[in-house]
Amino acid sequence: ELALSGHAPVWAEYARSVLDDDESEVETASKREQAIGVMAKGGYNATTDFPACLIFEELMDTYPNVKVILSVRSSGNVWAESVRKTLARAWPTMSRRPWGWLPQLQPWQDLFPFIWTSVGALPRSPLPLPSDILEADVLANAHDRWAERVRSKVPSERLLVHTSSDGYGPLCYFLGVSDGDCPSEEYPRSNEANEMVRTFNAMDIMAVCFDIAVTTIAFAVCVRLGLMLRRRKGPREDIARVKKKE
Repeated sequence: ELALSGHAPVWAEYARSVLDDDESEVETASKREQAIGVMAKGGYNATTDFPACLIFEELMDTYPNVKVILSVRSSGNVWAESVRKTLARAWPTMSRRPWGWLPQLQPWQDLFPFIWTSVGALPRSPLPLPSDILEADVLANAHDRWAERVRSKVPSERLLVHTSSDGYGPLCYFLGVSDGDCPSEEYPRSNEANEMVRTFNAMDIMAVCFDIAVTTIAFAVCVRLGLMLRRRKGPREDIARVKKKE
């Protein structure tokens, strides 16, 4: 949704501001307000997941009656294992040619370091790189610390701690949705691990093919230019030899 809405560049500006130690707090706050503003102007009355969840406190200040849903896994280790198979691959994959050149994906080169440093999965200094490894134990601790932070910041009457196994029931009750309007089907699981793994595998394979194709074309061009130069040089050498004999 972030990519489809066209909001990614605004969030990338905010991410760069957060990661830039030379940026003032006023400038960072202004860019954060811009990110919140584009969601409101777009007609959104709710948001989920990264990067918006990273500013849940500021969103609570902006909307005093807002409710917060904290989605957790059965343990930090379970979340870490899932992330390492899926989201951890997104940044290095999207940084490879040709994906890193696509305008639609360029904002994520700023968003990924912002996300991982904000949850404590990577250090702020030096700034992380796509090649940095997200360690399982660090991710597990980040999951647990984040959950504890949300619990400590959000009043209990405005907070629902939810797992996918809980289904729709607690969500509907928390949000004031009547039993008749509460979905009866199984709780959806988008971003399934296997689907994301297949996607990143395909992108990695295409990136390798792209590099091979570029290298092959560059080699062919060099060979072609070499032959052309040799052909142009040949007759001149022959003329010089004839003159020398005369």
